[in-house]
Parts: sequence; C-alpha cells; structure tokens
Amino acid sequence: MPSRREPVRCRGHRPLPTVLSTEDLNRLIGEPPRPKCNHYARELRDHALMAVMYDGGLRLMELINLRISQLPAEGWGWYRVIGKGRKTRNVCLFRSHAEVVKAWIEVARPRYANPDTGEWLFISRRGSRMDTASVQRLIGKRAQERLGRHVWPHVLR
Repeated sequence: MPSRREPVRCRGHRPLPTVLSTEDLNRLIGEPPRPKCNHYARELRDHALMAVMYDGGLRLMELINLRISQLPAEGWGWYRVIGKGRKTRNVCLFRSHAEVVKAWIEVARPRYANPDTGEWLFISRRGSRMDTASVQRLIGKRAQERLGRHVWPHVLR
C-alpha cells in the first residue's frame, strides 16, 4: 500500500507586495521642476533621484553609492552598479530622464558641493553623500504629499 504524504501546512497569510499604478508613479515622480521655483536645486535632485531609481530598478544602497563616473557618457543608456553581495548589474537610464540628471549634475549639484563631496551622484544640502534614512524620508514625504499614503523606496523597483 502506497504511503500517504502529509498535507502541506500553510504558514499563514502573507500580503502581496504593494505596487504603484502608472498614474500613481507619474504623480510621485512628477514633472521636472522649473528653474525659477524657490527650491530648484532640491526639487531637481529629488526628481532625478527617483527617476534614476525607477529607471534602473535600483536598490537603495545601489542608488546612494552611485558615482557620476558610473553614468553613461552619452547621458543615457546602460551603466553598471555594484549591488547586493558585490554583484555587478547592468541597468538603464532612459532618455526621458537623462536631461533631468544632466541638469542636476551641471546646474544644481554644484550649489551643494564642497571640497569633500567627491563624485557621489546624490548629495545632501551639506555636500555629503545622502544616507538611506534621508532617501527613505524624502520618498515617504513626497508620496504622502502627492499620493496621500506612505511609500517605501523598494516600491519603485
């Protein structure tokens, strides 16, 4: 007589991960800021940061460890990031966001940079590399303002 297998036991209900609709994503990233807005440098950085994160599907640590020299020379296209477990991944920066990133690097970033800044792509107002908490706070705050709910950076992947 064949033996019967025990039924697989369920470990409980796990909710599916949150995803953003196309409309929510467009509202969150939004349009690039106009040069005459009050906080142009900060708004441009925030827009470029979320665009780069979304385009490349970057993890938070990949984003804050990104250097200007890693970006494609043409301004858009494929580039490499070092991710989890020191693995190298090829990711993309789309043409639609390349102009915003270029404006951040050439116009707004120098306003925050100081001699100790190095070539980190995204820096704080004090000129230091942005940390994970500040990026989480930035995305959460922007999502709360534009979507009426909190969103974690991982949702942009």
